[in-house]
Amino acid sequence: GKGKEFKKDLEFQVEDSINHISQAFEGEDFEYKKNQILTAFVEDTNRMYLKADEEARAYGFTVSRNQNGISSVPLKNGETLSQEEYLNMSEEERAELMKRSSLVQEKLNEAFRQYRELEKDIKARIKELEQETARSVISPNFDKLVKKYRAFREVINYLEDLQQDLLDNLELFTKPEDPSTVNLFHHVSRRTSER
Repeated sequence: GKGKEFKKDLEFQVEDSINHISQAFEGEDFEYKKNQILTAFVEDTNRMYLKADEEARAYGFTVSRNQNGISSVPLKNGETLSQEEYLNMSEEERAELMKRSSLVQEKLNEAFRQYRELEKDIKARIKELEQETARSVISPNFDKLVKKYRAFREVINYLEDLQQDLLDNLELFTKPEDPSTVNLFHHVSRRTSER
Protein backbone atom coordinates (compact mmCIF):
# COMPACT_ATOMS: atom_id res chain seq x y z
CA GLY A 1 0.00 0.00 0.00
CA LYS A 2 2.36 2.73 1.24
CA GLY A 3 5.16 1.64 -1.13
CA LYS A 4 3.03 2.09 -4.25
CA GLU A 5 1.71 5.40 -2.95
CA PHE A 6 5.25 6.57 -2.19
CA LYS A 7 6.44 5.55 -5.68
CA LYS A 8 3.58 7.48 -7.28
CA ASP A 9 4.16 10.54 -5.06
CA LEU A 10 7.88 10.42 -5.74
CA GLU A 11 7.51 10.16 -9.52
CA PHE A 12 5.14 13.12 -9.51
CA GLN A 13 7.37 15.29 -7.30
CA VAL A 14 10.55 14.47 -9.23
CA GLU A 15 8.86 15.19 -12.58
CA ASP A 16 7.38 18.39 -11.15
CA SER A 17 10.76 19.43 -9.74
CA ILE A 18 12.52 18.88 -13.06
CA ASN A 19 9.88 20.93 -14.91
CA HIS A 20 10.15 23.74 -12.38
CA ILE A 21 13.96 23.71 -12.55
CA SER A 22 13.83 24.17 -16.33
CA GLN A 23 11.30 26.98 -15.96
CA ALA A 24 13.34 28.67 -13.24
CA PHE A 25 16.50 28.56 -15.39
CA GLU A 26 14.59 30.20 -18.24
CA GLY A 27 13.05 32.83 -15.96
CA GLU A 28 13.88 36.52 -15.91
CA ASP A 29 15.20 36.50 -12.34
CA PHE A 30 17.70 33.73 -13.03
CA GLU A 31 18.78 35.30 -16.34
CA TYR A 32 19.21 38.68 -14.66
CA LYS A 33 21.40 37.22 -11.89
CA LYS A 34 23.42 35.17 -14.36
CA ASN A 35 23.95 38.21 -16.58
CA GLN A 36 25.13 40.19 -13.54
CA ILE A 37 27.79 37.54 -12.96
CA LEU A 38 28.80 37.48 -16.63
CA THR A 39 28.91 41.28 -16.82
CA ALA A 40 31.23 41.40 -13.81
CA PHE A 41 33.42 38.81 -15.54
CA VAL A 42 33.52 40.85 -18.75
CA GLU A 43 34.43 44.00 -16.81
CA ASP A 44 37.17 42.21 -14.85
CA THR A 45 38.53 40.67 -18.05
CA ASN A 46 38.55 44.03 -19.81
CA ARG A 47 40.39 45.63 -16.87
CA MET A 48 42.91 42.80 -16.98
CA TYR A 49 43.36 43.24 -20.74
CA LEU A 50 43.84 47.01 -20.41
CA LYS A 51 46.37 46.50 -17.61
CA ALA A 52 48.28 43.94 -19.71
CA ASP A 53 48.29 46.35 -22.65
CA GLU A 54 49.51 49.19 -20.43
CA GLU A 55 52.33 47.01 -19.08
CA ALA A 56 53.22 45.87 -22.61
CA ARG A 57 53.37 49.48 -23.84
CA ALA A 58 55.91 50.25 -21.11
CA TYR A 59 58.18 47.77 -22.95
CA GLY A 60 57.34 49.05 -26.44
CA PHE A 61 54.65 46.50 -27.27
CA THR A 62 50.88 46.39 -27.50
CA VAL A 63 48.51 43.53 -26.80
CA SER A 64 46.33 42.17 -29.57
CA ARG A 65 43.25 39.95 -29.17
CA ASN A 66 42.50 37.19 -31.63
CA GLN A 67 40.65 33.86 -31.68
CA ASN A 68 43.66 32.15 -30.06
CA GLY A 69 43.74 34.55 -27.12
CA ILE A 70 46.03 37.53 -26.72
CA SER A 71 49.51 38.15 -28.08
CA SER A 72 52.09 40.89 -27.93
CA VAL A 73 52.99 43.00 -30.95
CA PRO A 74 56.11 45.22 -31.05
CA LEU A 75 55.66 48.94 -31.64
CA LYS A 76 57.84 51.59 -33.21
CA ASN A 77 56.84 55.22 -32.66
CA GLY A 78 53.43 54.05 -31.44
CA GLU A 79 52.74 52.03 -34.61
CA THR A 80 52.96 48.29 -35.18
CA LEU A 81 56.48 47.32 -36.21
CA SER A 82 56.44 46.09 -39.82
CA GLN A 83 58.34 43.05 -40.97
CA GLU A 84 60.48 45.30 -43.15
CA GLU A 85 61.39 47.47 -40.14
CA TYR A 86 62.20 44.34 -38.15
CA LEU A 87 64.46 43.02 -40.91
CA ASN A 88 66.25 46.39 -41.09
CA MET A 89 67.09 46.27 -37.36
CA SER A 90 70.62 45.56 -36.22
CA GLU A 91 71.39 42.34 -34.32
CA GLU A 92 71.65 44.35 -31.09
CA GLU A 93 68.25 45.96 -31.68
CA ARG A 94 66.69 42.56 -32.41
CA ALA A 95 68.29 41.07 -29.29
CA GLU A 96 66.92 43.97 -27.22
CA LEU A 97 63.50 43.50 -28.82
CA MET A 98 63.55 39.78 -27.99
CA LYS A 99 64.56 40.54 -24.40
CA ARG A 100 61.66 42.97 -24.02
CA SER A 101 59.37 40.49 -25.77
CA SER A 102 60.24 37.85 -23.16
CA LEU A 103 59.41 40.28 -20.35
CA VAL A 104 56.08 41.12 -21.99
CA GLN A 105 55.35 37.42 -22.49
CA GLU A 106 55.89 36.84 -18.75
CA LYS A 107 53.33 39.58 -18.06
CA LEU A 108 50.90 38.00 -20.52
CA ASN A 109 51.39 34.57 -18.94
CA GLU A 110 50.55 36.08 -15.56
CA ALA A 111 47.48 37.78 -17.04
CA PHE A 112 46.41 34.45 -18.52
CA ARG A 113 46.79 32.74 -15.12
CA GLN A 114 44.63 35.46 -13.61
CA TYR A 115 42.11 34.98 -16.42
CA ARG A 116 41.95 31.24 -15.67
CA GLU A 117 41.30 32.05 -12.01
CA LEU A 118 38.53 34.46 -13.00
CA GLU A 119 37.10 31.79 -15.27
CA LYS A 120 37.10 29.22 -12.46
CA ASP A 121 35.42 31.76 -10.21
CA ILE A 122 32.74 32.57 -12.79
CA LYS A 123 31.96 28.89 -13.31
CA ALA A 124 31.70 28.38 -9.56
CA ARG A 125 29.45 31.43 -9.15
CA ILE A 126 27.14 30.29 -11.96
CA LYS A 127 27.00 26.77 -10.53
CA GLU A 128 26.20 28.25 -7.11
CA LEU A 129 23.40 30.33 -8.67
CA GLU A 130 22.03 27.24 -10.41
CA GLN A 131 22.16 25.24 -7.17
CA GLU A 132 20.49 28.03 -5.21
CA THR A 133 17.77 28.46 -7.86
CA ALA A 134 17.14 24.72 -8.17
CA ARG A 135 17.08 24.26 -4.39
CA SER A 136 14.42 26.96 -4.06
CA VAL A 137 12.29 25.02 -6.58
CA ILE A 138 12.99 21.48 -5.36
CA SER A 139 12.77 22.02 -1.60
CA PRO A 140 9.01 22.72 -1.38
CA ASN A 141 8.25 19.53 -3.36
CA PHE A 142 10.53 17.38 -1.24
CA ASP A 143 9.34 19.03 1.98
CA LYS A 144 5.82 17.78 1.18
CA LEU A 145 7.10 14.23 0.84
CA VAL A 146 9.25 14.46 3.97
CA LYS A 147 6.23 15.67 5.92
CA LYS A 148 3.99 12.92 4.53
CA TYR A 149 6.51 10.08 5.13
CA ARG A 150 8.27 11.42 8.24
CA ALA A 151 7.50 8.20 10.13
CA PHE A 152 9.82 6.27 7.80
CA ARG A 153 13.46 7.18 8.50
CA GLU A 154 14.81 5.23 5.49
CA VAL A 155 12.39 7.09 3.22
CA ILE A 156 13.51 10.44 4.64
CA ASN A 157 17.18 9.49 4.09
CA TYR A 158 16.36 8.38 0.55
CA LEU A 159 14.54 11.65 -0.17
CA GLU A 160 17.45 13.71 1.16
CA ASP A 161 19.91 11.73 -0.98
CA LEU A 162 17.66 12.03 -4.04
CA GLN A 163 17.26 15.77 -3.56
CA GLN A 164 21.04 16.17 -3.32
CA ASP A 165 21.50 13.94 -6.36
CA LEU A 166 19.15 16.15 -8.38
CA LEU A 167 21.11 19.23 -7.29
CA ASP A 168 24.43 17.57 -8.13
CA ASN A 169 23.23 16.63 -11.62
CA LEU A 170 21.39 19.72 -12.77
CA GLU A 171 23.04 19.56 -16.19
CA LEU A 172 20.94 16.46 -16.94
CA PHE A 173 17.73 18.47 -16.62
CA THR A 174 18.71 21.70 -18.30
CA LYS A 175 19.75 22.85 -21.75
CA PRO A 176 23.44 22.22 -22.35
CA GLU A 177 25.48 25.36 -21.95
CA ASP A 178 29.24 25.09 -21.85
CA PRO A 179 30.89 28.03 -20.12
CA SER A 180 34.28 27.00 -21.47
CA THR A 181 37.19 29.31 -22.00
CA VAL A 182 36.38 29.66 -25.67
CA ASN A 183 32.75 30.57 -25.07
CA LEU A 184 33.58 32.99 -22.29
CA PHE A 185 36.36 34.54 -24.34
CA HIS A 186 34.05 34.97 -27.32
CA HIS A 187 31.44 36.43 -24.97
CA VAL A 188 34.06 38.90 -23.75
CA SER A 189 35.23 39.68 -27.28
CA ARG A 190 31.68 40.16 -28.52
CA ARG A 191 30.84 42.48 -25.64
CA THR A 192 33.96 44.59 -26.09
CA SER A 193 33.59 44.83 -29.86
CA GLU A 194 30.03 46.13 -29.41
CA ARG A 195 31.34 49.18 -27.54
